[in-house]
Parts: sequence; C-alpha cells; structure tokens
Amino acid sequence: MNTNGMSQVGTFTPDHLIAGNRHPVDVCHVVIKAGQQLERGTVLEKDGTEPNKYVIRGSMAAAKSAAESVTEGKGTTEQQPVEDGKEVEAEYILAEDVDASDEDVVAAAYYTGEFAENALIVKEGYQMTDEDRKTLRNAGIFIKTIMM
Repeated sequence: MNTNGMSQVGTFTPDHLIAGNRHPVDVCHVVIKAGQQLERGTVLEKDGTEPNKYVIRGSMAAAKSAAESVTEGKGTTEQQPVEDGKEVEAEYILAEDVDASDEDVVAAAYYTGEFAENALIVKEGYQMTDEDRKTLRNAGIFIKTIMM
C-alpha cells in the first residue's frame, strides 16, 4: 500500500479523565512551581509562598500541618490550607504531564469541564473534600463518579 505523505504522529491511550461533554472543556496556561513532577489529571492549587505558581492539591495542607506540629507539637491534614488568612482552594486540573523538577514550567490546565473523580490526582495523604468539589463546581469544573 502506498502511504506517501502519511505518517503516524503519536498514539492516544484513554485515561478516562474527561467524564462527559455536557459542559465545555476550556484550557488555559498556568505556571507549575519547580520541584514537582505531575501527571495529567492533577488537581492544582496556588502555592502559598508564590501565589502566581501552582502546586498539587494538598501541598498547602501538608505545609500547614508541618508548621503546626513544629509550633504546637501536633498537626492535622483535615483543616483547609490557608494563604494570608484566606483558604487556598483547588482551582485547575492539569491537562498534560509536566516535569518541573528543575525549574518552573508553563503548562496547560483545564478550568472548565466534566471530569472523573477517580481519575483525579491529589497529594498523597490528602483526600478531596466536599468543599473542594463545591469550589471546583462553582468555577465550572464538574466532578463526576464514573465506572472505569
């Protein structure tokens, strides 16, 4: 068979991140803070020290717990993370794998759409809360439970 002018550009492996098409899926660019290797589907929150950069959801809660355990001798990850007296909220879902191990990286992130909750990634030891779901829903990100 003659295939002049045709070549395989890449492959697609379904990851079941997108859960539906009733809501538009919109993408923007965000800056991923250095020191992270993140996968597509990672829930992002603002970094507490550099609010124009993003980290994996649960990072601020872990940082706050570590600070509390040093000052009070105890800490908890159940409290919402706080930045300058205001709770840090989940904002975006990462649209691509990102290696920001050595430096900040600009990456594509979803700011609207329907996503499968069991395909979302948060920091180890952190669990998505009802407040996370509500915040994302109000921003246009709808979290659905689907069978995979």
